[in-house]
Amino acid sequence: MTNPSSDIKMMDSMSFGEYMSLIVNNSDINYILLDTDLKIIALNDRVKHQFSKYSGNTLQEGISILDITPEDNKEKIKEIANKVLQGSTETNINRVNFGNETEKVVSSTFKPAMDAQGRIVGILISSTDITIFKQQEAVS
Repeated sequence: MTNPSSDIKMMDSMSFGEYMSLIVNNSDINYILLDTDLKIIALNDRVKHQFSKYSGNTLQEGISILDITPEDNKEKIKEIANKVLQGSTETNINRVNFGNETEKVVSSTFKPAMDAQGRIVGILISSTDITIFKQQEAVS
């Protein structure tokens, strides 16, 4: 068991970036940050773990989001990306089938990622598994 007072001292010495990393990596939401060429420049641990668990592949910085998008969904993702890079926020709900016969319903929000001057420098994708809500909706 850790000493709570030493944990507090450690937390006091953390930078803003370290605090944000704690928040993002302990969230129930998957986050992916893309550059304007749709290449992954950052992602949280949760999305890495889930992608690996369900697809058996590794998700990492530097690859294009289109490289991991199913062929039948690529044009839709390109359209969404074009709108977001123009300043729009888009939501996409998808049924995702995994090789282990698992199907998830995922809600993804695509938002412009802006720098301190307000310029769009990429796309922030936040995704949530809404399977349980869709199942409850179907029962009602």
